[in-house]
Amino acid sequence: MKKKAPPKTYISQLEKKIKLLEAEKQILNRAIDIADDLFNTEIRKKYLPLSQAASDNQGEPNNQSEL
Repeated sequence: MKKKAPPKTYISQLEKKIKLLEAEKQILNRAIDIADDLFNTEIRKKYLPLSQAASDNQGEPNNQSEL
């Protein structure tokens, strides 16, 4: 049977994981910035209004009468 790690150990492991993930996020953000500059793109452009409108249209019932 696997023993649980003490809370202090578990917290320190989570803190290390957070630091690693934050470093990875910084690297990815820099890579996106560089790609935007080099290729003249807008990778971070937000398409939420377009995708939200499309999903709203999918949920509407058809106005056709059933046979």
